Amino acid sequence: MAQICVTSKRYPDIMASDCITISDLAVACVIGVDGWERRLPQTLLLDVSLRLDLARAGASDDLSATVDYRGLCGRIVDEMSGTQYRLLEAFAEHVARICLDAGLVDSVTVRVRKPGALAGFGDANVAVEVTRIRG
Repeated sequence: MAQICVTSKRYPDIMASDCITISDLAVACVIGVDGWERRLPQTLLLDVSLRLDLARAGASDDLSATVDYRGLCGRIVDEMSGTQYRLLEAFAEHVARICLDAGLVDSVTVRVRKPGALAGFGDANVAVEVTRIRG
């Protein structure tokens, strides 16, 4: 199950220093280059950090002043489940676009983890992290 944490840091010289973080969001899709990887869907784990100004939402307690992160999680899972990608990089890029399209978000960092990605190396896994800025 996804954990959702909201943190706020106020630094006047840093634009959109507030952050909403979504951790361990699971999405099943076909991912990989090798044939054996592409036979069945695999579960990827996503960590998403959304940078935006949370001051208005904090002051007003109004959902319309922030990102509806439950709704965003639903959009990510709905849009990405069942997709097919060869590279984690392409998967992460698509998730970043979904997040930036959510509105209010100035930048997003998406980390995608693929447990068991390194067959033959024990419990080793691979993660890809991309940061994208609106504009």
